[in-house]
Amino acid sequence: ASVLPILVHGDAAFAGQGVVTETLNFSRTPGYRSGGTLHVVINNQIGFTTSPEEAHSMMYCTDMAQAVQAPIFHVNAEDPEACCWAIKLALEFRIKYQRDVVLDLVCYRKHGHNEGDDPSFTQPLIYAEIREKKSIAQIYSDKLISEGLIGEEKVEQFRADYTEKFDIAHKKAATIAMGEMCPVHGRMRATEHLSAVPLERLEKVAQALLQYPGDFTIHPKLKKILEKRVETLHQGNGIDWGFAEALAFGTLTLDGCRVRLSGQDCGRGTFSQRHLLLTDFENGRKYRPLSALGEETSSGSFEVFNSTLSEAGVLGFEFGYSSVSSASLVLWEAQFGDFSNGAQIVIDQFLASSEQKWGQMAGVVLLLPHGYEGQGPEHSSARVERYLQLCAENNMTVCMPSCAAQYFHLVRKQGSSNYKRPLVVFTPKSLLRSVDAAAKIEELTSGSFQPFIETPFNPEKSPINHVIFLSGKVYYDVARTLEEAAISGVKVIRMEQFYPFRSDVLEKLLAGSSPSTFLWVQEEPKNMGGWQHARTYLREFLGAELTYVGRPASASTATGSLRRHNFEQDQIMQEILRIVKN
Repeated sequence: ASVLPILVHGDAAFAGQGVVTETLNFSRTPGYRSGGTLHVVINNQIGFTTSPEEAHSMMYCTDMAQAVQAPIFHVNAEDPEACCWAIKLALEFRIKYQRDVVLDLVCYRKHGHNEGDDPSFTQPLIYAEIREKKSIAQIYSDKLISEGLIGEEKVEQFRADYTEKFDIAHKKAATIAMGEMCPVHGRMRATEHLSAVPLERLEKVAQALLQYPGDFTIHPKLKKILEKRVETLHQGNGIDWGFAEALAFGTLTLDGCRVRLSGQDCGRGTFSQRHLLLTDFENGRKYRPLSALGEETSSGSFEVFNSTLSEAGVLGFEFGYSSVSSASLVLWEAQFGDFSNGAQIVIDQFLASSEQKWGQMAGVVLLLPHGYEGQGPEHSSARVERYLQLCAENNMTVCMPSCAAQYFHLVRKQGSSNYKRPLVVFTPKSLLRSVDAAAKIEELTSGSFQPFIETPFNPEKSPINHVIFLSGKVYYDVARTLEEAAISGVKVIRMEQFYPFRSDVLEKLLAGSSPSTFLWVQEEPKNMGGWQHARTYLREFLGAELTYVGRPASASTATGSLRRHNFEQDQIMQEILRIVKN
């Protein structure tokens, strides 16, 4: 369907909000072209109480659009005919050149910001003039009457008809009972689809990763990497995170799903783990190997776009894309999960609450690299706690898969679902090439995503006395510690899905055991990570308190010292041993 994007701005917001600049900047980039957006700026020359000289440093509030060479029409909004002429010309330009265009309606705000406060406190001079002005309707009707184009009686009839429409609507509104914005909010459940895939279908995707146009020259080192990946499929094990992801994307494409992935450096992957957007080694031409799979279906497609260095603007775009293309799998990846806070407004205002506020559904997926490897406070934490704080009324799904097979099934589950909520996935960094986290072929050809995974550490077959709950890559450190110490009577349960909390699954895992101690282990500081969320749900479910094992509360997400990081990590492991040995 043809779409005409129209954005309505305030003058102070157009000049002052960074998301406007971000959006203008990517308006001509691959993956974000919309065929031109019409920007209508309601320029009432005031921002709440802020005057133009305080609101921007430019001559006009719209000068920002000059950066993308968008034509800007400054129009006297008291002249309706000039406004009509300008918008007609703007649309003709947009249709012909497929470029953004800006209409700056220079007007005034008759009352205060909320029509209740007194604007003369801060702008006394301009409001002295505004009080003396006739309404635009009066100015235009006087003009038509003076030119003999219309009579006084006709003007009064127009005004009466217009007022009557409002009166009828107002009376009708008073009779409508207050109801829920969205009657199905929080109550709809997705149809469960099998996420396992037959081997021959996986092999078809794997072969597509090695097929290039005849005149395409792949980087020699990358060629070996991709060939080695495909070998792991034939060997039946060692399928790493990036390969499992490619298999998920490819099989969804074959199933007829439209897959769209965007983010900074996402074609290669921040950690050189993906390689789904290849570059010709000799001429720089781009090629997407999985895109060829879409040609075999009537509706499936695969797209991957390296975005501009933007979080708020790009995530806002992807949220909108997923809301109007509900059958698509739309994924946005942050370069590091830490950087997603640049899109916090979009996350709070839209992703977490649009369904509850407006009945607006969207199934956008956030891929947020997260994990403590000693890289410092700007490259360790995706702020797990902030997303969990937003969880309520089944508004979204929040997961931290600990292995490639789990991620494979999670992606396929989201892509095949008929009812898509936003999905937040805390993805790893150090596990991307980990042998321990790699998948076996049978884990992809059978099974499904598991909200919890249990692993007993009990070589002596003792009663289970201690249950350790945790999430993410810290599992592998804990498992190594317990094995090296030959600990028995311990069960480790990985919480792969934070929200919605699947108590029904956990109940089955704990059936028949009576542990004396429950622990929550995490790498994040106590005031961060999954602790507060997990404690709330687990304490109610278990009817018992949990013992916290992790870093103490901290103002910063992580230490900047690798030596300090390693010391803190070792302290966590030692504390676990101290508890389970007693």
